[in-house]
Amino acid sequence: MNLNRRQFTKGLGLILGAAAIPIRPSANTHPDFTLRAAQSANSIYKKEKSEVLTNLWTFNKKTPGPTLQFNVGDRAKVSLDNKLPQETSIHWHGVRVKNSMDGVVGLTQPGVKKGEQFLYDFEIPDAGTYWYHSHNKAWEQVARGLYGPLIVNGPEDPKVDHDLVLMIDDWQLDGVGQIREQTFGSLHDWAHAGRIGNWVTVNGMSSPSYRLKDNSRVRLRLINAANARVFDLNFTSVKPRTIALDGYPVDPFESPDLTIGPSQRVDVILDLSDKLPEFALQIITRTTPITIARFLLDKSLGQGGGALNEELITPIRPQPPDASSTSLKIPVHMQGGA
Repeated sequence: MNLNRRQFTKGLGLILGAAAIPIRPSANTHPDFTLRAAQSANSIYKKEKSEVLTNLWTFNKKTPGPTLQFNVGDRAKVSLDNKLPQETSIHWHGVRVKNSMDGVVGLTQPGVKKGEQFLYDFEIPDAGTYWYHSHNKAWEQVARGLYGPLIVNGPEDPKVDHDLVLMIDDWQLDGVGQIREQTFGSLHDWAHAGRIGNWVTVNGMSSPSYRLKDNSRVRLRLINAANARVFDLNFTSVKPRTIALDGYPVDPFESPDLTIGPSQRVDVILDLSDKLPEFALQIITRTTPITIARFLLDKSLGQGGGALNEELITPIRPQPPDASSTSLKIPVHMQGGA
């Protein structure tokens, strides 16, 4: 069942569903790594009992790409190997890197052509939840699946029993589960809030549940990888506390409803008691909320390790260097017009 923009916004028929399988931030802890951008066929589309492979552009044949995990102070060396028919690059979204490593084609580097490689070499200054993605024709390449999570661990991170990454995305697919390529660069979409998809996934998967320990503390790192959609989210039966926005730590505050714009990251803490058998993450619509992830407390996993009782303390994050003496200040005067 395909959904048009109006049907989706009304919340009709999203029984197509979304996916939710967490990525544990342990896929790569070595600072030297290769990301190969290439075409691949991935299972993101499931309708009833049928399953098809959707033709995507991905890093290392996965969408999201491999989780890159570092510690504050690490020096990252990530090689991009481009096997795509277009030039591409990698932008490290939210990470403070030197300009030559920022990955913006036409501004900080030339595009990496098919068959070429480029080495990104930079230090990791700040802890937090970030992500990496293509930054050449991003309106097309990111929408085809060229992105992945980047996690930086810090010495003051809160102790948790589960640390999970959830990358939420929407895709514009046709009736057989393939990307509607003719919509890339659509002026109609650009003039109407962007290219909105009709199929939602979490970590590139559809409709799973997963299990957590009783009496546990969970950190969820939510990342909106959609090009244009703003996700309004809600947790059932639990009250999450937001501890970071876009990688930056904040004083913890309760936030039952979360609004996450494109590229935004929100880190939340969930404290789970053994009296709560399950809960869900939902998309808020104008009608019925749509469940995109289920969480089950499984006694066979044992009990949490005591993190549940620890006070949440906001880490002190170093401020960027003061560049006021060398910065060029350009006044901008907003005026009426069209």
